[in-house]
Amino acid sequence: MSIGYFVYGHSEYDDLWDITFSRLKKYGQGFDDYYLFTDKVSKEIPDYITPITYDDNKLYSERLHHCLDRVNNEYVIYTHDDNFLRDHVDIEKIYSMKDLIHPLDISFIHLIRSGVPCVNRSGFSFLDLVEFDHEMNLYYLQDESKQFVGQPTLWDRKKFISVLSNNKAANTTSIERGEKSRDLESVETHNWMVENGVRGCYVYDSKVDKLLPPKNLSWTSSLFPTMNAVRKGRWYITEHKNELFDIFSEFNVDYKQRGLL
Repeated sequence: MSIGYFVYGHSEYDDLWDITFSRLKKYGQGFDDYYLFTDKVSKEIPDYITPITYDDNKLYSERLHHCLDRVNNEYVIYTHDDNFLRDHVDIEKIYSMKDLIHPLDISFIHLIRSGVPCVNRSGFSFLDLVEFDHEMNLYYLQDESKQFVGQPTLWDRKKFISVLSNNKAANTTSIERGEKSRDLESVETHNWMVENGVRGCYVYDSKVDKLLPPKNLSWTSSLFPTMNAVRKGRWYITEHKNELFDIFSEFNVDYKQRGLL
């Protein structure tokens, strides 16, 4: 069974794509297929990337649903165009993890430590570790852990589509406006996933994976070394200053155009 790696993007962020795909070619080769989900192909992209376009007027989950319907791989890796790879992805281990998804009766594996409380509170701490598979460094997502997170994730594609299909409007106002979807990280989506058995786990190697200063709200990953390079439309130097300035130099990026955060 194959794994397709997709980058969810948008033409407004096409200034990131040269970096995204250069790093992907350098550090992430070995999956069966590679895709860009975007509203339009606004610049040249590498030949190994298959573009799939969505309707920009649709909501996020509807865009994802549309694109995933056009992918034939049984499993997919979910990423965004600001997820720049920092080092080599452990392809062999991810394929081994893929083979555990059905025997362990799970639907997805977060490739970076998660375990975030579903209801975020100021000053929250990550939930206690509950070991799931020692050999693979997998930890269980408890009922109170946010099941869907917008970070790199290995998904059973059909299970991912089921979440998107059932991601209904959360309140009367949304329904009256004709909205069919809500924030995928909402409490309602979380509850639907728990109640319908769309459960998962996350990867965490305590020997090498570390919290990222200064906020200590996200982790490094030796399995899938990546970064969130942009937040709120600006370069996120809070956690990745040295690496991003190296990238700016390598790709001749005028960081003032986006600004810094």
